[in-house]
Amino acid sequence: MRKLITLLFTIFFLNFSFGQNKLKFYMGDGTEYSGTGKNINQLNNEVEEHGRVYTYDADLKDGNSMTMVGFKLFTNEPLWVLTDDKSSIQEGIDSYNIDDFLSSYQCEMEIEKFIEKGSLTDIFILETLGQPNKKSKYYDQDIQIDLWTYRDIGTTFSFRKGIVKSYTKTE
Repeated sequence: MRKLITLLFTIFFLNFSFGQNKLKFYMGDGTEYSGTGKNINQLNNEVEEHGRVYTYDADLKDGNSMTMVGFKLFTNEPLWVLTDDKSSIQEGIDSYNIDDFLSSYQCEMEIEKFIEKGSLTDIFILETLGQPNKKSKYYDQDIQIDLWTYRDIGTTFSFRKGIVKSYTKTE
């Protein structure tokens, strides 16, 4: 039995290692990536100043190709594509639904991640989500807190000195 498991594992490993096309990075427009990033985090920081990129695992019709797309956070702007089949780039990009993302728990996880990093700024929020539906402010012990509400994604961002410090989900 042990030999059978070892044999099956070896066959699986060889098939996975040599039976697949090599993964390559491309830019969002389909041109080959020529930067210096060695991993996805480095690539994200290369293509977006503070690495505010959402990595989407594309759902392709053929089910055989592996394609991941890095989108600028809160947008449907593709920044990079990792794939083993260059012809699947556009299908991978087209399979992304920004509205589904903005109303998902993945979006909340990304918000939390970038709040923790301190890289969600008022300028970035305006560039990606546009003007909020409602702006207000209050003071807490002489510290100004700005609140921006986006009804379409059901979220209110709290800013201090131009940096998102927290968010709440609204209905």
